[in-house]
Amino acid sequence: MFDPTAYDNLKTVIEGQLYDRDLEGTIDILNRRDLFDSSTMSREFHLVFALRNQQNAQITFSMYASLKNLAAELLELEDKIHLIGAKISLTINVRHENNRETIWMLQDLLQRIWGEEHFIKQEISYDPFRSDNIVNNCISIDFSRLVTEGDMDDLISMTDYMLATLAGLQRQKVLIDIDKKGLIG
Repeated sequence: MFDPTAYDNLKTVIEGQLYDRDLEGTIDILNRRDLFDSSTMSREFHLVFALRNQQNAQITFSMYASLKNLAAELLELEDKIHLIGAKISLTINVRHENNRETIWMLQDLLQRIWGEEHFIKQEISYDPFRSDNIVNNCISIDFSRLVTEGDMDDLISMTDYMLATLAGLQRQKVLIDIDKKGLIG
């Protein structure tokens, strides 16, 4: 019998949480990608979603496990047990006018929801040939630790934090509708 890996179990939990919210009508799942890289023996999973009918923001939940993570689990080596699990990150996509007030407002909003201990990075891009002052803001939240099967409750509560993030962004009138919804990386 096949024993699912920690990665499989973590993915099943977050998928269940998010697809249940989609079935309830709370969110719309816009895209997903489930990849296995045979050259590096790594796995990654991405799920893009927004609140139902939300046009101004979307979140991509990403999970990654390397060969080291898988080998530590399958080989059951005591000195490698700390490598069992997966890395998780979030990417939030929004658009707004290029001004510091909006950038600082977004930083403050996300730090109030996620806390100071998580690294929040905003990357601004724009089309230099457009005459408007609109930028794409790709915001990443790095959790800088491996998530393990012992963190299942944290993973479940993360769903509520992601929904709170989208709700907070939905209330921001300075955000502009996203052009291309559901894009992954």
